Amino acid sequence: MSGNRSKRRVFATWVAVLILGIGGFAASSLAAPDSERALRFVRAGLDEAISILGEENASRPERIERLRNLLRRDFDIDTVGKFALGVHRRDISRAKLAIYLQAFEDHIVEAYVKRMVRLVEPAAARSANDFVRFVGTQPAGSSDIFVRMTFGRAGQEPLEVNWRVRERGGRLRIIDVNILGVSMAMTYRQEFVSVISKRGDGVDGLISALREHATDVRLGGE
Repeated sequence: MSGNRSKRRVFATWVAVLILGIGGFAASSLAAPDSERALRFVRAGLDEAISILGEENASRPERIERLRNLLRRDFDIDTVGKFALGVHRRDISRAKLAIYLQAFEDHIVEAYVKRMVRLVEPAAARSANDFVRFVGTQPAGSSDIFVRMTFGRAGQEPLEVNWRVRERGGRLRIIDVNILGVSMAMTYRQEFVSVISKRGDGVDGLISALREHATDVRLGGE
């Protein structure tokens, strides 16, 4: 049972990054986005990602680059990265933070875009409606909203995924993805604290680990 649950979490994580967003941090005094607008935002992003993956006339590098741009557009990578540093963010300079955030972005892009290409079979899905059912929306604090949906193809047990959407400067971004009740932002923070502790050389060790993993995935590893 635990093995099946783990596989479902991995499946959901890979699909979730089609739009991605991570958060769970303190919200500012912003008004929560309109529920219908937030739902359309998430649906449009999923449809766009699936459309990119299904473009048979585009080369694989072209599709991957377009998916990278989609992630950067709709996923607040900088906010996620800063949150994931936890208390260690206080200990580094602005220049070091910029280096870390670039390594963090490369880590996400290389690790997850490659898995998206493997996960979504173009012949099996032409839009989000092929394997997504939108459940509705739910307020998340005073300034965010959860877009709730389930993922699953025929014969699979539906898996609930909640996307936390925030509006800032008139622009919607996803700042967290909750899968099986687990916040991806908190997962990153816990993993990074562990890496920093084991490496013993602070954020520099984390940056090296992120770069190493991104390179390994780019060259064909996992």
